[in-house]
Amino acid sequence: MNYEVKDFSIDVLQASFDKPVLVDFWAEWCGPCRVLGPILEKLVVNNNDEWSLVKVNSDENPELSAQYGIRSIPNVKLFDKGEVIDEFVGALPEQQIIEWLKKSIPNKYQDLLTNAETLFLSGKENEAQKMLDKLLLEDPNNSSAKLLLARILLFRDNAKVSDLINTIEETNENSEIIGSLKTIIDLLNEDKNSLLKDSPVKNLYLEAVNHLKEKRYDLSLEKFIEIIRTDKYYGDDIARKSCIAIFKFLGEENEITVTYRKDFGRALYV
Repeated sequence: MNYEVKDFSIDVLQASFDKPVLVDFWAEWCGPCRVLGPILEKLVVNNNDEWSLVKVNSDENPELSAQYGIRSIPNVKLFDKGEVIDEFVGALPEQQIIEWLKKSIPNKYQDLLTNAETLFLSGKENEAQKMLDKLLLEDPNNSSAKLLLARILLFRDNAKVSDLINTIEETNENSEIIGSLKTIIDLLNEDKNSLLKDSPVKNLYLEAVNHLKEKRYDLSLEKFIEIIRTDKYYGDDIARKSCIAIFKFLGEENEITVTYRKDFGRALYV
């Protein structure tokens, strides 16, 4: 199949609004380009139509090479919605390219995921859940959708959240939120809480957990931080772990996270 560019504005810029386009800037005289080219052509055939490939001979298209700052080849740029969103230079090994594609190719359901998250953050959890349920029927292995659904169901159905988490491949990108969900599930487990040793701070801990069940995150954090100030290592460092889990669940930009991160930091190092 011929992947050579005919009209860059149509083949790449316009086409990238339908699905991402991988553009391989190359030249006949370039040895590494001849190594990389067949790898990309093999991968595009087996990619389930998630992205397309266009090749640009940099010698025959000097204006495009200059426009996109091509100083060394092979140079591979990933276009989405008319813009370069990622790139790499050089003839990478096939497995490394596969990993790069996994990280770089936007999820084709990203707009739907964004809308669902917006609904979730605005308190419209039922609407967000319906959207995610529909998405997962079409794409049952969508980890991002599973994680967002887990956040929605966390205080309603712990068992289902645990099942969802167990089906998600843990990566560097999602490990923190998965850890956060697991910690909060444990916090909500009354049987585990009953096993905690008696202590002057145990009542504080139980109050913190009750506030968490009610989604009163600010009050829960206040109690956990008070435990850190009083008995830092109570329950195998449970108060510190709980604060971190709540911060990760809410997100680092959440107003409550921003406010209580400061108190949390001060309490740790008193």
